[in-house]
Amino acid sequence: MVHALKEIHGLLKPDGVLIDIHPTPDAPVVEAINGSKRVFSESLLVNYLEGITHAEFALKKSAEIGLFVVGETIEIEFRHYATTPSELRTHWDAIEPYSDTPKEKIITAREDQVFSHLESFFKLAGEGSNVAIAERAYVSRYLPVKE
Repeated sequence: MVHALKEIHGLLKPDGVLIDIHPTPDAPVVEAINGSKRVFSESLLVNYLEGITHAEFALKKSAEIGLFVVGETIEIEFRHYATTPSELRTHWDAIEPYSDTPKEKIITAREDQVFSHLESFFKLAGEGSNVAIAERAYVSRYLPVKE
């Protein structure tokens, strides 16, 4: 990954900035919302935490070797909304694969459990409820060091 950051450094215009966005180590949360109130919440398991660790190491290393100076970093929340649990599950299955490695059985089992709980709850919640997945991410500015 450091090699890729070196390439990016070389391609940036003199006033260019590298914007890095990557998930926090916090697990995504499946929620049911009724009006403005969260009425159901369970965490998912994910298999991309090792990738986050590698990315953070590469970014830190690029600053240590003088490619970039770390600018502002903020934490944001992405929310993926759907009208039904099955719609949300279909969406999650489409966006979740951050890596090419197959999901571990424990991750698939946890997803099945969470979405099953959500489905049961959603049937009882009645009209006016929505479902969402909330994910947290870091957004950072990396300013290239001029040579």
